[in-house]
Amino acid sequence: MRSFSNNPYYEPKKCGLRIVASVEKEPDYDFDITVLFKNVKTGALWLCSDTGCSCPVPFEDVRSFDDMTRLQSEAGIDRFIKEGWHSYPPADVLDFKRKGRAAVRDWKAKVKEKKGV
Repeated sequence: MRSFSNNPYYEPKKCGLRIVASVEKEPDYDFDITVLFKNVKTGALWLCSDTGCSCPVPFEDVRSFDDMTRLQSEAGIDRFIKEGWHSYPPADVLDFKRKGRAAVRDWKAKVKEKKGV
């Protein structure tokens, strides 16, 4: 699996990624962030969460796609959220889901188009 030499959250472009959506709780000497990344080369979607106190840098331990969760369906967003969702503002959660579902639909349409279906 390809390794990132940079932090995907702070330098997504250098990792070949684009941030599609993110949500985080209000910082209080800590962080709790969930991000939906898009691989700019393949269009694949990846979910990743990180939490910690104020000492570490968010996503500093994310070194490759092995450290993320592949997203291939709209239902996958809800499953990921249920597994690790914390106290994010409800309006931000809805916005994250909306952007994520749109990204999945777009990715599926492009895959279908490539296959000539």
